Amino acid sequence: MKPDGSLSDADVASVFNALADEHACKLEAAEGKRTLARILERSRVRAPRLPARRLALLTLAPAAAAAGLTIAVTSWLAPGALTYEVVGAVDQGGRIQAGTTPATLSFSDDSTIVANPQAALSVSVVGEHAALARVQGGKLNVKVKHADETDWRFLAGPYEVRVIGTAFELDWKPATEQLSVVMHEGRVRVIGPEAETFLNAGQSRTFGTLNQAVAPKAKLASTASDLGPKSDTATASSERDASLGQTSATAAFVKPPPSWAKLVGKGQFSEVVQDAERAGLEHALNSRNAQDLQALAQAAHYTGRSALALDAWAKVRQRFGGKQAAFFMGRIYDQRGNAQSALRWLNVYLTEAGSDVYAPEALGRKLTLVQRVQGEAQAELVAREYLRRFPKGAYARTARELLK
Repeated sequence: MKPDGSLSDADVASVFNALADEHACKLEAAEGKRTLARILERSRVRAPRLPARRLALLTLAPAAAAAGLTIAVTSWLAPGALTYEVVGAVDQGGRIQAGTTPATLSFSDDSTIVANPQAALSVSVVGEHAALARVQGGKLNVKVKHADETDWRFLAGPYEVRVIGTAFELDWKPATEQLSVVMHEGRVRVIGPEAETFLNAGQSRTFGTLNQAVAPKAKLASTASDLGPKSDTATASSERDASLGQTSATAAFVKPPPSWAKLVGKGQFSEVVQDAERAGLEHALNSRNAQDLQALAQAAHYTGRSALALDAWAKVRQRFGGKQAAFFMGRIYDQRGNAQSALRWLNVYLTEAGSDVYAPEALGRKLTLVQRVQGEAQAELVAREYLRRFPKGAYARTARELLK
């Protein structure tokens, strides 16, 4: 928070991102004004005056969506934060679905995302030069403007593409779980089930393949006829054997149901929760592997089942010792307004994490929580630690303003 009591960019971006995660891109556009009020209430500051044009867009967006119209929608974070406009599609509660023509997302830092026809994604602004995009499916042409603090991430199924400043094509096919990346400029880092890979300008790669085994055709009948005439008993026996052979072959190649992780990768969150409930939640929590439990936690979070999400992350920690589970528990408690539990689990994660991927966000969340709960004197200690470890992080501006 700034000395004059107004919101800093990181304050608003952090709270807005938390609310976006809570509702998992299911917020309706009609809740624009109410969501802003909730952001301000959680930040405990007076409401800033928004430009009339932005208020008008928030008011008109639901009507346009209901009428099937296409309008430009502007992200309404505080001045100076990263903003964007959507042209060629309607932003429906945070989910952007291109129609029969491409849709363009133009960002205030000159970055662009062009979504090919039928592509779908959601975007969360998490800093002045940082954004998180969840790709539900389709092809994107991306150009990210480089800056010292640039940190863009694209999530597609089990894959994460990290961008610092570059131009590339990303094509996610959820049905086959294939991700294709074609580089034009710069460099990206792709993290997925196979490994961690860096791709440079001029390189391309497709990750993930759907292993579709085809059952071999039974040739017992033709083989029997080649051997010459048989008795009726022998023929019947051969037919039975052939039938059993076909059944066995078919059974051997029956495709197993998709894993929970794959369902989450396709955005089928409700199906994962329902499957767990059918099997019995207690049984699922104590029998499923770590990957499935993580998928259950994510699915529960995205469907508003935060208590189940906490149970799943707690079980991941108990059974498999996952340090990142502590971060997600801390984040969920923070979103539920339980500051003490949030601080407890964020501290556990930060003690164990070292330079883990979520460490900057965890320490930034801790900074805002300590400032709100324990006061500015204690928050200054956290601010100094944050600037020492992450001088260009998303919360760096908040930390510097606190130390002025």
